[in-house]
Amino acid sequence: MRVGKSIGEDLAVIAEKHGVGEDLLFEAMLNATKNEQAECGDLLVRFRGKADNTLIFLITKNLKVVAQIRVSPNFLYRQENPIRQFMNCRKILKIRAKNDKTGGTKSIQELRSGMKGVELEAKVISVSEPRYVTSKFGTQCCFAKVVLADETGQIELCLWNQDSKLLSLGDTIQIENGRVSRFRGKTQLSLSRGGSINITKDKSNPISFEVPIETFPKVC
Repeated sequence: MRVGKSIGEDLAVIAEKHGVGEDLLFEAMLNATKNEQAECGDLLVRFRGKADNTLIFLITKNLKVVAQIRVSPNFLYRQENPIRQFMNCRKILKIRAKNDKTGGTKSIQELRSGMKGVELEAKVISVSEPRYVTSKFGTQCCFAKVVLADETGQIELCLWNQDSKLLSLGDTIQIENGRVSRFRGKTQLSLSRGGSINITKDKSNPISFEVPIETFPKVC
């Protein structure tokens, strides 16, 4: 494992990836300084000694090296576990999303960047005017943003080309095979190839439509 700028973040990633919990990992490091090594779930934490006023730990799993970590004594002997503050950092959220890429039926609050196959029922609370943008390939694409809401939160839905004019304010929709991504710091929802939206409640009869594979924009 490549050690990053933040030791706390690196340890948080180890705890999340190996499912040991930040408190258990921190406790294992403390115990290792006293007993040379300590078990932490499937991990083994070994204290390798001191160098340049840092404490050196080797973390292994099934005899394979996971990481060698250097921490300052101030980091290790705090009253509060310093790893906790990193358990919702961007790297951790990506790991959680990767572990749940299949999506399934979700609420907006549960959506994480990287999820695929998302099913969601929500209400349209805002619709932008469709506008034309130029892709990096030089093609013109019609684009609109729709804000969806359920009882847990709100999220933007990106619609392209003929789909950009299909939803209206107040529609309640069911999304099948959606995907979640981040753009300019915002979490967004869009339709995967072959994804569909069913308008379950509007002023007229329910309508169902799909995103044709051949018209799905490559990059816009």
